[in-house]
Amino acid sequence: MAKHQIIYTSCMRGIDGVNDGQQIFSYDESFADGKADEVKSLFTYQVPALPAGTLMSEEIALTMPVAFSYRLLKSGSASVTLNTYLGRDYMGSAGRFGNHLSHSVVCDFSDFDIYPCELYASTTLRSSMTYEEVNNPEPPAYLPTPELIKGYVIDPDSIVEFLGISDNLERYKQMVTAMLRFQTEKKRIVICDEPENIVKWIAALHYTLPLDIAKNVNFTSYEFDPELSPSQICGVVSEGTRYNCINYISSNRHYVFDFINNKFTPVETNNILMDFLDTAFSFSYDSLTDFHSFILNNTIYRECNDKFYAAFYLYNLLSEGISEITKEEFNEIEQFAEQFLTDGKKKEVVFKLLEEQYNINQLENDYALLVLGYMLQSLNILERTQQNMVKQMIVDRLIMSLSTGNISEEDYIPLYNNIDNMARSINLSIPAELMVEKNRDSLLNVLSESPEMWKVYFIVRIISEYVKDMSLSTEELYPDRPIGAIYYGLVGSVYRTGRNNGYTVIEKILEGFESDVEYYVDMTLNIEGFLKDLNLGEEDVDHLWEYFYGQVLNKDDVSFEAINKKLAEYDLFEEMYHLYERNLKKKASLPETREYFESYWNAWFSRNKKYGQAYAAIALKTYEEIYERKISTIPDKEQFDYTSEILNMAMKMGITDDYVSLLCETILEYIPMGKRTSENKETISELYKYNREVLNKAIEGKLLLFIIALQLNRVTRKNDIITTVQKIKSVSVESGACFERIADGKIKDYFEWAFDSLGNFNLTKEDYEALYSLFDFTNSVHSIFMDYWCRAIYKDSKGDKDYSSFAEFLRFMFDMGNQNDQDMVGKYLCKLSKSKLEDLNVEMLTIHFKRDRKAAHAWSNIREIADSTNPLLNNLSNLGNLFKKK
Repeated sequence: MAKHQIIYTSCMRGIDGVNDGQQIFSYDESFADGKADEVKSLFTYQVPALPAGTLMSEEIALTMPVAFSYRLLKSGSASVTLNTYLGRDYMGSAGRFGNHLSHSVVCDFSDFDIYPCELYASTTLRSSMTYEEVNNPEPPAYLPTPELIKGYVIDPDSIVEFLGISDNLERYKQMVTAMLRFQTEKKRIVICDEPENIVKWIAALHYTLPLDIAKNVNFTSYEFDPELSPSQICGVVSEGTRYNCINYISSNRHYVFDFINNKFTPVETNNILMDFLDTAFSFSYDSLTDFHSFILNNTIYRECNDKFYAAFYLYNLLSEGISEITKEEFNEIEQFAEQFLTDGKKKEVVFKLLEEQYNINQLENDYALLVLGYMLQSLNILERTQQNMVKQMIVDRLIMSLSTGNISEEDYIPLYNNIDNMARSINLSIPAELMVEKNRDSLLNVLSESPEMWKVYFIVRIISEYVKDMSLSTEELYPDRPIGAIYYGLVGSVYRTGRNNGYTVIEKILEGFESDVEYYVDMTLNIEGFLKDLNLGEEDVDHLWEYFYGQVLNKDDVSFEAINKKLAEYDLFEEMYHLYERNLKKKASLPETREYFESYWNAWFSRNKKYGQAYAAIALKTYEEIYERKISTIPDKEQFDYTSEILNMAMKMGITDDYVSLLCETILEYIPMGKRTSENKETISELYKYNREVLNKAIEGKLLLFIIALQLNRVTRKNDIITTVQKIKSVSVESGACFERIADGKIKDYFEWAFDSLGNFNLTKEDYEALYSLFDFTNSVHSIFMDYWCRAIYKDSKGDKDYSSFAEFLRFMFDMGNQNDQDMVGKYLCKLSKSKLEDLNVEMLTIHFKRDRKAAHAWSNIREIADSTNPLLNNLSNLGNLFKKK
């Protein structure tokens, strides 16, 4: 764009041929943007309102404020404008008041090579027009290309002189502080003073900044309404405008410096930059220009904001050294350098800091490590020699800080973590640097000088992180290797201070390897070896493994499985089992327990023969014990499934523990006493075989009842009954099968099932005796047995009209039974008609009991009971007994 100028005022005719009035008077021929809206906006000027009753005059017009302004346009161009109130229009004394002259120079940002404020009172900008120029009926000529010529009012010397007046320098520093806050607070600086002073205040603010930064700060020496101004710095007059001192200060929307009314917004200026500016404008303005050159030549910083402080801190660091910089200031330097310095300049900063090693070592820990952290982050732009110097400075400071007797864990660890995190972000291992031999010796010497336990634990952490960072082999952790020897020595030394300390140091060592399965297992084994070599007790080894188990149980499934695999590599089956047992017991519900047991069993006991041989049986027993405690929490059908699973596994493994017998009994509880399914028969057969061949025990309980029934069901010939009974008795308990905890109704169902096939035979007294000998009878069961055979045999005999079998049963009953049994038979026969009962009586006495006086006598007793019993009353009695049983 180069440089352009444009004049706007009241004239008879402007360059564009417009007739009289306010208009563009002229511009240079190449100014293509002269009619752009943002250029036209530069012509805006509003005269202050006159007091009521006062009319504008030539004399008053001369007192109206000049608006000298500088603005950056949206196009990126820079503009400077002088708006001057002329009073009457081009017609002179005959004209109307309200005319003003606006003269603007617009040029490329880079072409603006002086401070804008220096154009004040310059020949570059016109403040008046001749009568002939504005009253010419012909269009004026194009304006020449402007030159930026400094005026006679503003220059550094005049501003230095101005700031030396009274307390101007203090007000200036407050204005600078406000100016640097504008980007974050958006609060303008509003200055109310004599017109020429306002320009000097603006100039002082601009001179604070390097030229390219100052050109980003808009200003105007007069604004009618500062609230609407595009300027960051606004001059105002105290009367006739929208400005009101009291309101502006109380609103806190602006920084107000009202020298006319002596009212100011309070601003704190306690800062080293302000001290520097004070010195620069008091004694050595050249020092300020040196600072400007530093910014422009070494940084890409070009905006006016609070980063200006950091720029100065950096300048001060490079010129005066670290001793002149506070921690807070260095923190800002670090951020500024990252954002605005080139790599070359960053190198210079690090080189300067390397020169400052002694002074850095005098700093407090947090400050020193902040500086070292910055150097660390700059490592990748340095040569190897400088890199090594930086790394050694960091290591030396870390060790020096750790050796300080009064440093606490709370102070040191966060500082170290910060350095470590920064180092890891650039793939540098601080632990590896600390473990370089000479550094390692210094690090370990800390413990002899300052042996607090937290320092021991910190060194343990460093060693462990070094092992992982360098991917050392597990062999390097053995006590006969340098790193393993350090661990060994630390464990031994700490144990001598107390067992609890020893426990803690072991836990700290293992904590360092929690994320790495290989190291975690190997280090645990190494520590076990340490403890044994140190001749410590089993209590210490047990604590080690208990800690190991506790930590492993908190890991995710993938890590847990990986640790099991590592243990399996070493055939550490006992440790694997302890993990299994603890994890199994952690499960909240029985289904969760079952799921884990099955997955673990399939993954390990089924595939690892040695492990299975050693611990499968114990593992199953552990599962069974948990099952016993929680079985009541699941439905009956699932209970049977769980029990069957465990029992089948135990039988396959040939386990003979007592719990297997209990499981057998439990399974049998789920099998009803009536006729069996083929599946139930298979279960009974397997349980029989396991009890005989594996447990090598006599059959008893409910299993014996089922075996009796199944064997008797297989009898196909009468002559096989006694043989079958003898075979059963040879494998069963001597006392016979008992019906403990079995209801009477179920017992009846059982007899109907067990004796069902025997009803086809004409049983003898000896057959009944054999069958009777299979059971351990209570009075109740005895009665049910007798009742069952009485009814079954009489029914069959009645059908065949052959009562010989019934007579055999009676002979058996007369020997084995009692009076209650005879009552039962008599009451059963009471339902016969008198003639049928008589016929039965004759047959018994004349055929079956003819030569058996005892049997004949007992039968006569039954006959009398049958005769004397009313069938209807007997049925009612039986019904009542039925309700009682229910």
